[in-house]
Amino acid sequence: MVDVQLVATMCVAAFAGGAFGAMIGALHSFIFAGFVIIVGEAVNVSGRTIAGLDATAGDPAALGAVGLTSNLGFGALFGPHIAFAGGVAATAYAAKRGYIDTGWGYHEGKNIFWCASCHRLDVLAVGGAFGVGGYLLTYALAQVSAPVDPIAASIVVSAAAHRAILGYSIFGSPHGDGFLDVSPFEREELIATDGGEGAPEQRLAVEPWIPWHYQWTGVLVLGLIAGALGGYVFHRSGSPFLAFGISAASIM
Repeated sequence: MVDVQLVATMCVAAFAGGAFGAMIGALHSFIFAGFVIIVGEAVNVSGRTIAGLDATAGDPAALGAVGLTSNLGFGALFGPHIAFAGGVAATAYAAKRGYIDTGWGYHEGKNIFWCASCHRLDVLAVGGAFGVGGYLLTYALAQVSAPVDPIAASIVVSAAAHRAILGYSIFGSPHGDGFLDVSPFEREELIATDGGEGAPEQRLAVEPWIPWHYQWTGVLVLGLIAGALGGYVFHRSGSPFLAFGISAASIM
């Protein structure tokens, strides 16, 4: 049975979390969540109690996490399905409205370093709205015991949703021989933007994220290293979430 009061309370928190992601920037909110998770798992592993939170089960969508990790790091404030997803949606909205002009080379909607601070209340509102959507989706997936990671699934759905709602293509159009062909990027091929209300600009035809990590060999080696680090952290701590917190915080 749905606890309406709990859901309503969490929606308020999720709106604040999504707006927080828009305010400080999507990537920064993800890093922040990493530090919260590190602290939460340190408390859980050490067995110490902070206001009894380390014994609290918390959000059922958090895949067994407890305490600060569940209630904050993966919860309705700083969880990546809320703060990060809300921040990403807010960035896409701000780019669509022409609020962002950093000249960083890629489409400004991909600039998840950008933050709205408190200057654009409509951007914060978009972040908050997608934060609420992220919470409701993870809550629904957890309630029906869907065979997926509720938080990860919510992030994917949120990303597709904000692209569709804001008029972006869901997958984009490949400028090479398919979506996995990055050779136009290697040749530094450029395309002209539609220009909107101004003059067209030149931008890379293919924009891999991240440009120095797109080659398969590099991705494979990094995956092996990260896997070994994460496995050892779990082996020594018994925490399946501590390595995630470290990896998120290390993006700083």
